[in-house]
Amino acid sequence: MCAATLLVAVPASGQEREDNVRFAWVRDEGAETCPDATVVRRAVSDRVGRDPFSERARTSIDAIVRRNSQGFVARFFVRGASDEPLGTREFTSAAPTCEPIVEALALALAIVIDPTVALRPEPLVSTSIVRASVTPSPIAAVPRRSPSLTLTALPTSRSQMALALSLSFDAALGVLPTVGFGPALDAHLRFSRWIAADLSSRWLAEQRTSTALSDYALSMASSSASVCVDPLGSTSASRASFAACAALSAGAISASALRQRAIEGGVRPWVALGPALRGQLRVVGPLVLEARLGATFALARNAYLEESGEPVTSATVFEQPLVGGYASLGFGVATEPFGASRP
Repeated sequence: MCAATLLVAVPASGQEREDNVRFAWVRDEGAETCPDATVVRRAVSDRVGRDPFSERARTSIDAIVRRNSQGFVARFFVRGASDEPLGTREFTSAAPTCEPIVEALALALAIVIDPTVALRPEPLVSTSIVRASVTPSPIAAVPRRSPSLTLTALPTSRSQMALALSLSFDAALGVLPTVGFGPALDAHLRFSRWIAADLSSRWLAEQRTSTALSDYALSMASSSASVCVDPLGSTSASRASFAACAALSAGAISASALRQRAIEGGVRPWVALGPALRGQLRVVGPLVLEARLGATFALARNAYLEESGEPVTSATVFEQPLVGGYASLGFGVATEPFGASRP
């Protein structure tokens, strides 16, 4: 079922047929499989009974269709001689395909071009668009500025950037003596359907290890920046998304001796590169479940040696390995793309 808002009629008279229009059609994000401009023009022409489209026409109508989490949204805009808006109309549809909403759009365009279309029976010439029933909402009139209309093309744009924030629980291997656990805060900024950037901060809880000489406490905090590619080209309407990432991580490990001081403690740097896989599943509304799995290849790592005896002998308390890994699971909140379709 489609819902519509706001309609304006284009004045009709003679000459170069002032009721002709110059038409632009845009299929926005998620609507790439919708009928193209040729199909829409043909559907409108069938209803008007002639071809009302001309590059020399004095009326401009620009239409756009996009997909969101509820279905499809279509909108068209009419502008006049001085680039003033004469009216707009919007349709929404929960149908699984966009043919019904494009059918409704074609009928509305035909009525805008020639209001008598509303009094005519259905066209005898069939189009490739499936028929759809339309339930219009109350119409708000837009005052007509001038009976003489000139064309000005309307650019349509829509930001695809979207932000997601999540809080997760991490498990890391290869940075502390045993598997480390702790919380993480992640931010995901999607620039397009294919590219995103991730920023993460995590803290691994203190671990203790013992030798015959002393007890030691070690903990770690780190942050990472990732560039991610979504091979499926997920949109804000997609319930699930998957991305492969390349991450640069940097942090600090803190170590101290709890009894006899036998190691050089303090805070030391840690730097690593590595790949990661990230998956997100929209649970309900903006709430998403997120999982991440990654590997780290240390560029800067640390070894803690215990020194004792006379002469001095050394024994390794802990040495960070070259290769490590981590996994995380958490929940987050995802936004719709910044901005909206606009003329």
